[in-house]
Amino acid sequence: PLVLAGLVGGCMLLAAQTSDKKPKAMTRAEVFAPGKLWSIHLKLGAKEHETMNPKGGGFGFGFGKKDFGPSPKKKEELRKDDKGEPLDIHKNNAFGLEFPWVKGDVEMEGVLATEVGIRYKGNSTYSMSQMGLKRPFKIDVNRHVSGQKLHGLGSLALGNNVADPSRLRDALGHEVFRNAGVPAP
Repeated sequence: PLVLAGLVGGCMLLAAQTSDKKPKAMTRAEVFAPGKLWSIHLKLGAKEHETMNPKGGGFGFGFGKKDFGPSPKKKEELRKDDKGEPLDIHKNNAFGLEFPWVKGDVEMEGVLATEVGIRYKGNSTYSMSQMGLKRPFKIDVNRHVSGQKLHGLGSLALGNNVADPSRLRDALGHEVFRNAGVPAP
């Protein structure tokens, strides 16, 4: 299977690592503690990787990538899997992209969650990252396994910070909010 890995705040290709120790599940506060960088490995097959490529886009007035193909207009034109079943798709109205959900596994700091929902996310951040490897992802840990959690979380959003060349805006913004007494990750 294709192994995609991400770091909170960005995604990049890595090789999966194994350990003989059973890792300890973290609390939500530990996951979002400032100054931490976590390894997250997304695992999905080649077929799932191909399926999750978005369709649509182009805005209809000259912007966006044109080789996605036309966006389906009618219910009967919706994309289907190889068994003829409709695909589980997140429709993005602003940019006309459709982000299909696929099943995969996610490992975060040695803790594995199986059969999670994985899709690309974003509007401009996805479009801006089309020529690179840092794609933004949305992970729904309990999409296919009811009640499943990963370090106490039911979902994760892995941003690619493609619009932030400093890679500091989120961290600084969160720190400012926390110092002001406003809840922030």
